[in-house]
Amino acid sequence: MKLKSSMALIAALCVAGFTQAANVSWGTVLGSTTSSTGGQLDLTGTGYTCDKGETKTYALIISNVSNLSTTGDRTLFAISSGKGTNHNEDPKVFIKQRGDGDGTSTFKYQVNDGGAKDFDGSPKPGMTNNQSAALAMTIVRGDNGAGTITFYLGGTQIGTASFGADSDALTYIVYGKNFDGGSAYSGTWEIYATKGAVDAGDITVENIRANVVPEPTALALLALGVAGIALRRKVA
Repeated sequence: MKLKSSMALIAALCVAGFTQAANVSWGTVLGSTTSSTGGQLDLTGTGYTCDKGETKTYALIISNVSNLSTTGDRTLFAISSGKGTNHNEDPKVFIKQRGDGDGTSTFKYQVNDGGAKDFDGSPKPGMTNNQSAALAMTIVRGDNGAGTITFYLGGTQIGTASFGADSDALTYIVYGKNFDGGSAYSGTWEIYATKGAVDAGDITVENIRANVVPEPTALALLALGVAGIALRRKVA
């Protein structure tokens, strides 16, 4: 009976794995982290840097934000070449949040030093304090390093942009603060990445969290469990 129960559990886990594979599979770059100072992530060695000829998608889930900017711009999510003190050398792509001084807040984007620009749509996409939001950007790079970026928010494509030829790989993520050390948000951050492009509908809080690739340790434990059951059955 115990053997049958164990095998049923393994089968259920395998079915769940195949179900996940039907959609985009996300790798965890930063787990759920509550921070009032933001942070920086080096992607080197993770398999999620974006070099010439590659396509990667980076997603941010932010929740429990308590101090959205009321005026000016602040960086929610950015990726750059990672060189230098502030990790903001070209190529670099920002998703920013700008307070409008009237209690509303809208998202902006910036590529290299081109200045913050509005996303498409009316009203402009944005968020409020204590709201959860899923943001993402797909970066497609040609063989010469030139890139196109598609931006997503909550299951909707909200804009596109591009940058010119560049030999440097995108290797560094900054979240929740400005590259120049400006004030940060207080919130909960989750950052994921996947190799390749996505559909707009994949970019929701529920879809991303439901399709996270299991950590290698979890897979190893599952493999050990299967091997143990097989050995027990053989001995019996």
